[in-house]
Amino acid sequence: LFKDSINIILMKGELVMGINKQLLATDIMELYDYKAVKSKIDEVFHLFNYLETTSEQVEIPTITSNGSVKYEQQVVSVSNSKLEEFVLTKIIKEVRGSDYEQKKLLYKISMALKKLNVVERKVFNYTFYNWKSEYEICDELNYSNRTINDIRKSACIRFLIALDIDYMCLKEVM
Repeated sequence: LFKDSINIILMKGELVMGINKQLLATDIMELYDYKAVKSKIDEVFHLFNYLETTSEQVEIPTITSNGSVKYEQQVVSVSNSKLEEFVLTKIIKEVRGSDYEQKKLLYKISMALKKLNVVERKVFNYTFYNWKSEYEICDELNYSNRTINDIRKSACIRFLIALDIDYMCLKEVM
């Protein structure tokens, strides 16, 4: 029994080590103000709520239970640099009357979600789509609170990097 417990602890340690290799490096994550990062993610989900209430035909990108991204709208070009320059709260005004702009933005968000690794997607999904508590996420994924926090932070920063709005959340260098 004791040997089995040691083996389980070692296996869990190896799992955590494996997860850490998949996350953004700590020194990169420390460059960002996590409260600002979280605020930008919240803006994306406020945008989702806005689009869902104003358009019956809009499909929001989602993350499935197995960690894959689901978005079934047609692929549209997202090379419009004008879209990249706006803060998400300003994008709401931009997409208010334009179905094409909405599709472009949602496609770009779905591509950003695909940049996350599977574990980051699961934590991102539980946090922002399913509103699970820290305890529920730890219990569901069988990781420590600290590991879940690291995964969430990495996922959020990677998501904003993929949307090209991470620069808004960088800590000021003295």
